[in-house]
Amino acid sequence: MNKLNFLRAKINFYLNESKDKRGKIINNFIYALILLSVLDFSLQTIPNYNRFHPSLAKFEFVVLVIFTIEYILRVFSSKNPLKFIVSFYGIIDLITILPSFFGLAYDIRSLRVLRLLRIFGNYSASNSDIFNKNKFLKDLKSLDKKNPFCVYCQSGKRSRMASKILADLGFERVYDLKGGYANWVL
Repeated sequence: MNKLNFLRAKINFYLNESKDKRGKIINNFIYALILLSVLDFSLQTIPNYNRFHPSLAKFEFVVLVIFTIEYILRVFSSKNPLKFIVSFYGIIDLITILPSFFGLAYDIRSLRVLRLLRIFGNYSASNSDIFNKNKFLKDLKSLDKKNPFCVYCQSGKRSRMASKILADLGFERVYDLKGGYANWVL
């Protein structure tokens, strides 16, 4: 394995492997930034908090730089960069940072709220095919029914079916992205 491939594999491991201590620290840092970014956006909409605006603007710039670096690292370390770019999280990450570079950040920075899905997405089953019912049900057996689950697909049809199955099996908190992610992207 050459040095570049080794570097890609290592970055991918730390960004996507939440069971490793360093991976958990990195992901928790990103999750904290997502939450702080949403809080920052919320505070900037309140008129009485205008006096904090210069500090919040600086914070927003720092967060934008970190999210941009994270996105670039995720694309770089992906085994298939194009597949990541057009993936659900790749699209969400891109639409939350790209408009800022075109001077549109003030009007659509609320899209950063979509990055919260990355936090909730960590607790759902990894890609599981509902049309392979035996494997799908086997995948569900290893999950804690008390954890929250965000179910999504491109059009919303499969996620609606999966949500019903999860509810019928006693999963307590199932959230379906109504209409699928294609309905939620620009």
